[in-house]
Amino acid sequence: MRHLWPLVVCVLLAFGLSHPAMAQDMVPERTTIIVRDVDFPGGDLRPIFDTTLTACDAACRADPDCTAFTFNSRSNACFPKSAYGEAVAFSGAVSGIIRAATAGAEALANRRWSDMAFLSQADIDAAYAQADSLGLTDYSGQFPAEDWRLSAQGAFDEGDTEGAMRRIGAAVATGDQARDWTAYARYLLAIETDNGSEMQQFEARALTAATNAALRASDGAELADALDMLAVALERGGRGADAIPALRLAIANNRTQARDEALDRVLGLFGFRVTDTRVDVEADFPRICATFSEPLAAGGVIYGDFVQSTVSGLAVEADGRQLCLSGVRHGERYEFTLRAGLPAASGEVLHAPVTLRQYVRDRAPSVRFAGRAYILPASEG
Repeated sequence: MRHLWPLVVCVLLAFGLSHPAMAQDMVPERTTIIVRDVDFPGGDLRPIFDTTLTACDAACRADPDCTAFTFNSRSNACFPKSAYGEAVAFSGAVSGIIRAATAGAEALANRRWSDMAFLSQADIDAAYAQADSLGLTDYSGQFPAEDWRLSAQGAFDEGDTEGAMRRIGAAVATGDQARDWTAYARYLLAIETDNGSEMQQFEARALTAATNAALRASDGAELADALDMLAVALERGGRGADAIPALRLAIANNRTQARDEALDRVLGLFGFRVTDTRVDVEADFPRICATFSEPLAAGGVIYGDFVQSTVSGLAVEADGRQLCLSGVRHGERYEFTLRAGLPAASGEVLHAPVTLRQYVRDRAPSVRFAGRAYILPASEG
């Protein structure tokens, strides 16, 4: 059996790369709550000298015995601690409290991803990296998350959107809760700037934050709220087609009229749809063709059942992304409707009827000769 093991490993690896339900690290096991200008005296483990705050934090989180640390920014010294007590004021010191992930968070995140196949491995990796590092960029101190939520809402109400974003980031660092991640994404998307590069960065961070929210959200309204933000961020990031399954999942968890309307809008913009029409008029037998955003179902479909017209004798043919109607005549106008439910190869369907109007103009004038005919030059004679 030993010689079969490499094959088994290869199969498992291939499956893991293509199957989102395969378990992986989705939620950091330990994150950091940063408290500035304080020292946690006592409980020192082995100190680390000539280092950085980032390295100090990484060393503490990698050591299961480390529950906190103090970093002296003046001497670049790190003091990992097995325990910490009451904070003591110390200018220039940066202390960290290690926060363990909520029980069951990893399993929930893996289950969520299995329902969100529109998210890529890169999306999940970015979400993990954001959650892993947020505590080092959004210092929360020892204030409760609710204080930061109220402060963020106050800043937003006063028009300080970036301030609101930073404050809710501190709430995220404190509790790692889905609703705070959702608010973080919302505030990021609300930031306005004339700098295109900065705007793209805010939108990318919002997409990642909304992903983190969805991975942590409980069933029902909380997950639906996270998915609303995720759909908006996906569309803003040029991934409108991925917003469709996000909204469908939101509706499955908490259906509202607003979500139904949002889904109808993105289906019209990014779903399976007619993207162009054309008329072949130069052929002896003209035809009208509709071009779709993706290939039509290859077989087993009677497409004539999905075409409604007052004109009789039309023949319907599907090929790739095109649906063509022959049996039309030059010099006449036509109107026909493609019925909702017309299927694509992907399983998507036309979500609403589409009425098309076309004029089949006459062919361009031309001169033709039957058989072997010649034009002779003029001659005197």
